[in-house]
Amino acid sequence: MDTDATASSASPEIQSFEIEPKIVKAFFKTHEKDLNDIEARYRVEIPRMVEGSKLSLKPKNKCSAEEYDKACNCFVALYQKMYQLIKMERFSLKSERFIVASRMAISRASKTFPVSIERSKDRKFWELYGMANHIEEALKYLEQEEGVEIKRETENAIGGREWKKDLFSSSKGEKHPGELNKNRPENYLG
Repeated sequence: MDTDATASSASPEIQSFEIEPKIVKAFFKTHEKDLNDIEARYRVEIPRMVEGSKLSLKPKNKCSAEEYDKACNCFVALYQKMYQLIKMERFSLKSERFIVASRMAISRASKTFPVSIERSKDRKFWELYGMANHIEEALKYLEQEEGVEIKRETENAIGGREWKKDLFSSSKGEKHPGELNKNRPENYLG
């Protein structure tokens, strides 16, 4: 019996990866074509709706263990690349006068550009996550196309990484998504 053929046709062991929910939306929008290519090439499904901070690629019918591992490697490499380049801009509205129209414009910007826009925990600010150029395009759109008067609140917004330290600090000593290593035992579902 050929052991290589048996090993490559074995059912894949499902792997789970830590992701950051605040940036995963921007990740999916920015790399939609690449993710679709991974799914088609390696016969896996990458869930686009993620609850919590774990994501598992799902093998489709006839996906071999080797294909699954390659798909996971491609996904992790793509995510880590994005994680290194992701930025955050915090902004507020200069005026509460047109709050409903401003919120609707922010919602449109979130759908139009490969960014993720959320309210801060204290609900005083909006937080925009994405690649630096996409953030700038979305902010320009809000100001120039939608007429939303915004005030940038983030010091050294496009360039600083201080927000990542806060975003990924953990009392459990867990690794943050920028340090994913698919071969570590904690990244596997049991």
